Amino acid sequence: MNDTDGLISKKNSRFNFIKFLTKIFQKGGVYISLIILLIFAGIFSPKLLELNHLLFILKIASIIGIISIGQALLIITRGLDFSVGASATLIMVLISAISMGDSKYTFISIIAALAVGALIGVINGLLVVRFKISPMVGSLGVMSLLTGITFIYTRGFARGSTPEFISYLGHGKVFGFLPVSIIIWIAIALIIIFILKRTMFGRYIFAVGANPQAAYIAGLYPGRIVFYVYIISGILTAIAAIIWAGYLRTPTLGGGISYPLDSLTAVIIGGTTFAGGKGSILGTIIGTIIITLLSSLLNMLGLGEGVKMIFQGFLILLMVFAYTGRKSLG
Repeated sequence: MNDTDGLISKKNSRFNFIKFLTKIFQKGGVYISLIILLIFAGIFSPKLLELNHLLFILKIASIIGIISIGQALLIITRGLDFSVGASATLIMVLISAISMGDSKYTFISIIAALAVGALIGVINGLLVVRFKISPMVGSLGVMSLLTGITFIYTRGFARGSTPEFISYLGHGKVFGFLPVSIIIWIAIALIIIFILKRTMFGRYIFAVGANPQAAYIAGLYPGRIVFYVYIISGILTAIAAIIWAGYLRTPTLGGGISYPLDSLTAVIIGGTTFAGGKGSILGTIIGTIIITLLSSLLNMLGLGEGVKMIFQGFLILLMVFAYTGRKSLG
């Protein structure tokens, strides 16, 4: 064997090793990332791994986690929604405005919140399905519309408060230690997983995302499936907004600004890609925990917001490369 053959052999060995690592990360990258993050937390901030701190992190994660489940369904069908933050903010303001902290308006507040969430889903769905507008462009337009409505209604100052039951959803505990919001998050995740794995509608979601044309030839109506998924996502955002309203007790106008990016990040880290037809709700849950734990760790270390964004962005790029690396490596 000459020198050229030796160099080629070393290059191929290095190439195959990178490809091997990439495949490992693609199959269990989200779990590996969580383990690594937990190790770092144990080294640099051991208090973060105490039960009460972990439950608090999960309670915070439950809000964006519920939104991320809806986002995952959309991305599986080749859609997405940038209006989730504006939707959640508007719904939270609506709950406080209707109830004004009075428990007798609890039921109507919840119904109104769910109805508005579903309506926003209908609007996004119609823009994509009926008017053939790009999901990104359409949802950005809806985001701007909802933000404008919220600021015009509140005049830049949110008022009101949430009734006792809704506050319980955000702060209440079962058995004295388990936050109610975590239970709701788990219940929603189990329902969606069951729908995706055990029902025809779930199979239709994956089929439409994998190949809309083939799904249509097979007798499905891709547009109708996508439309329903947008409504489901809108309702999930409303549920998250109800919990968020209960957690804050009084509305805020700027808290949801990070929700679109956070939910998309959780979905991507969890292994769902924009190619459509594939996705993991469990992976999305773990992805949500990762970004929330990362934010908490950096806060505990006293790092500034700019450092947090750089750190999070760097990790996101690494994870996205790991999941897309197989195509570039062949």
